[in-house]
Amino acid sequence: MDYGCTFSPRQLIQLGLDPIKSLQTICAWPIRYVRVGCYWDETQPSPGKYNLEEIKSYLKIIKQSGKKVVLVVGMKSPRWPEFYIPEWAKSFDENTLQTQTLNFIKKVVNELKENTVISHWQIENEPFDESGPENRKINDSFIEQEISLVRSLDDLTKQPRPCMITIWGNDTISRKTLSKNAQNSSADIIGLDVYYKQYSFSIMGKDFYRGPKFTNDQIKNLISKIDRPLWIAELQAEPWEENEQLYQADNPQSMSVSKLRKNLNKVSKLDPEVILFWGVEYWLWRKQQGDTQYISFIENLS
Repeated sequence: MDYGCTFSPRQLIQLGLDPIKSLQTICAWPIRYVRVGCYWDETQPSPGKYNLEEIKSYLKIIKQSGKKVVLVVGMKSPRWPEFYIPEWAKSFDENTLQTQTLNFIKKVVNELKENTVISHWQIENEPFDESGPENRKINDSFIEQEISLVRSLDDLTKQPRPCMITIWGNDTISRKTLSKNAQNSSADIIGLDVYYKQYSFSIMGKDFYRGPKFTNDQIKNLISKIDRPLWIAELQAEPWEENEQLYQADNPQSMSVSKLRKNLNKVSKLDPEVILFWGVEYWLWRKQQGDTQYISFIENLS
């Protein structure tokens, strides 16, 4: 089993940390993959104008460390607000928006495909799941267009790199995203996002949390029918609290190093090929506060 993590420059900046120094630290850990989002609003700030220099700088650091990159392309990328549509494209009708998204993907893949540090393309992020301020999702047929486009452009050594789609794992059975959307998808890899303790609501000062609505046997059964590799694209490794103040509390209810170990043990029983930790920015922030437990956890991961 291989390990990796998601790298979010935006979250690092939000926590007062330097993205470059943080990435260099991450690349020293005993992991194989770093998942990087190519945020549309940053990469194409205006029509016809692209800026891929920041992404290239991250890829260079990761390549020098010997790690591999899972690059997320599309209109959705990791972290809130989920959809990263540029301001100039937000008023477009659905057909025009899709055309512009394909143009964006084409530019990114053509520009970066020769970089061998990229081992996988992730097509959108949780595309089948309604999310973001407008609670919207991406239809299956368009995702297939995106996958086909990436494969047609990625002619490196005439063997296109695998394409992964990800699913919000906690409710995948009730939403049928694994049994229906993923099963009908042409993606090479299915990624599940799993959060074991997610803030839900409060009543009379008491906080209530929820976790996955599935058993390991249920997920294994569904994956066996899809007959494709399973990754844990996001394993909760940071707090999920009501607000930032509780997120940064000394002892948040939803996360601790002991909870992280339990999360890893639970999800490992699904026999995924790869587990990507979600929230390592929090680990680096905790280190800045004098708590090195999370860093010790990853540095000693075997």
